[in-house]
Amino acid sequence: MADGTAAYLDIMTGSGETRSSLDGAEAPVDGEPTVELSIRTGSGDVVLERA
Repeated sequence: MADGTAAYLDIMTGSGETRSSLDGAEAPVDGEPTVELSIRTGSGDVVLERA
């Protein structure tokens, strides 16, 4: 994800790990770039990083 883009994350993994290098923040203001991610895996890891 590009720097400065707010993200709503919905992540579930059955037996893997979830790792993120994204910083926590308050809710975005109106008009701010936003992405919504819904990620599901049964047996794999999820790794989130900025582009």
